[in-house]
Amino acid sequence: MAFSPLDKRKIVATSFLPLALHNVSLQCVSEFKYLDHIISNNMSDEKDIMREIRNLFFRTNFLAWRFGARSFGVKIALLRSFCLSFYGIALWSFYSKSIDI
Repeated sequence: MAFSPLDKRKIVATSFLPLALHNVSLQCVSEFKYLDHIISNNMSDEKDIMREIRNLFFRTNFLAWRFGARSFGVKIALLRSFCLSFYGIALWSFYSKSIDI
């Protein structure tokens, strides 16, 4: 993936020749998922943050549906172990303070 420089005066080219690896043409993309982290060419982590928020909503609603009749302590233990997985958030560095959900 080619990234644009933060300083726009340092842009050398906006388009590149087709690139091939072992006679296979490589595709140009604006974002890529690597090790479950979405890497964007604009250096923003907002797509990855939105993915993690959607996953958190899904896991929380699943636990509420599946284990709604259990005791409060069991629900808290399940929430801590199943929903509060913050794997990869240490990589987030470029984000805005508000994200449209």
